[in-house]
Amino acid sequence: MDIRTATQDDHDWIINCLQDNWGSEIIVIDQEQIDASHAPCLIASPHQGLLIYRDNGVDEVEVIAIKACQPGQGTGRLLLDWLVAQCQALQKRSIIVTTTNDNLPALRFYQKYRFGLLETRIGAVNRARETIKPEIPLRGHDNIPIRDEIVLRLALDQKQNDGTET
Repeated sequence: MDIRTATQDDHDWIINCLQDNWGSEIIVIDQEQIDASHAPCLIASPHQGLLIYRDNGVDEVEVIAIKACQPGQGTGRLLLDWLVAQCQALQKRSIIVTTTNDNLPALRFYQKYRFGLLETRIGAVNRARETIKPEIPLRGHDNIPIRDEIVLRLALDQKQNDGTET
């Protein structure tokens, strides 16, 4: 499996993936609408997964969406490995990601990758559902009510880590 930057030829597949997994191309993070179809994207070829991200300034990159078409095959790890390498080459200090309180598989995945909990935005998904994106379902993984956003951070600066290697 190769990791590469998305091209225009991938656009329709990216749109379909976003619609199938997030209900539209619009991802809401902290009450901000992000058109993920126009953000930088990594592809695990041949269309085995994607990672959409944005540069949040001088020293931080944010993962907007990540999807492995066949979970448990290492696709998500490969995509994150590529992003981490690029961020380190650009001397970024951290990568952040936001998920929802119901998404226990994502929370497990990110913490195993050494992301640490940064912030919980209580009621953020409820507010987004009421004001921005009404199609957000009320319940998610294992029928858990979707209410909150959980922000995780991976420190790329060795001095900021919890003692584990990067």
